[in-house]
Amino acid sequence: MSAQINALDSELLQNALAGLKSERAKIHAGSYPSEILHAFGKAGLYEPFAKNGAKGLQEALLSVQKVSESCGNSGFCVWCHQALLWYLLNSANKTSAQKELFSKLASGEILGGTGLSNPLKAFVGLDKMRLSAKRVEGGFIINGTLAWVSNLAPGHYFAFIAEVENSKDSQPCPPKPKECIMALACCEGALKLKPTTPFCALEGSGTYATQFRDYFVSEKMVLASPASAMIPKINAGFVLLQCGMGLGMSEGAIRAMQRNCHNKARVQTLCAQKEKLEQRVAKIAQNPYAKGAFSASLRAKLAIIKLLNELVTLCVLQNGASGYFQGAYASKLLLESAFFGIVSPSQGHIQKILEA
Repeated sequence: MSAQINALDSELLQNALAGLKSERAKIHAGSYPSEILHAFGKAGLYEPFAKNGAKGLQEALLSVQKVSESCGNSGFCVWCHQALLWYLLNSANKTSAQKELFSKLASGEILGGTGLSNPLKAFVGLDKMRLSAKRVEGGFIINGTLAWVSNLAPGHYFAFIAEVENSKDSQPCPPKPKECIMALACCEGALKLKPTTPFCALEGSGTYATQFRDYFVSEKMVLASPASAMIPKINAGFVLLQCGMGLGMSEGAIRAMQRNCHNKARVQTLCAQKEKLEQRVAKIAQNPYAKGAFSASLRAKLAIIKLLNELVTLCVLQNGASGYFQGAYASKLLLESAFFGIVSPSQGHIQKILEA
């Protein structure tokens, strides 16, 4: 616990968070906070997995929560980065190249993201696989396009899942994928970053369409082949880290109502609910590989979505006109909180998984 306190309350981190607060309006307008995200690395924010392995999940979750409290956009970027570290930690093919990348990501020297939205939806029949992989000597050739991958810039890394050619199921559309690989890609060369249609928020998240055109991925950068050897290990941690976003924005909404709270009794009730959810998430994070951890994490996210929506609505109403100005924290939070319920796994996606 002392390591958590030192990492999250260090002077370096507090300085970086202060800088983040002053840049929120620019970030909301579309400025990617690269310098701040690198500063978080220097402050040790990305080190939990390097220091403590899977036991660092709770501290990594708290790092996402801490940043999201100040800025949902930046908290999302930190989640993307921590998720990539989580994948590398759980790699089924730990090569020296992966270990070197893991070290650079943990220090914040290199930044990265997660490209699993498409395959996670494809696995439950909500989408089709957008990437194909062809076996060649020493690795795979990847083709296709992912519509949205975040926390990216030239030189950044992200994980992806591609369906191996000639392994497609013959089911009705969209077919569920059969043999897949999970690997790492670097934003350079035959992998192009393409601008996406602007969103109403999260425009400072470094989100691009990633276009693979005969992109070669070495066997050294394959995390798992087949991907099914690794996905069950990362599912719960992936969602738990994301829960940090919702809990952090919930705390941000509570703090924004402290000066002008017209419904103290309801806010106090919601504060108590948030604390219980924090305890619930922390308990699941103690053993993310346990049977039932994934479904428990999904149910926790559903509960956080509901809590966050009510808190943010109260926050906007109680801030009045001052919270409705363009660039105001309350209005920014309103849009970012909606994204929390949309980002994969979305509320509808979660319900489909739990009903299966």
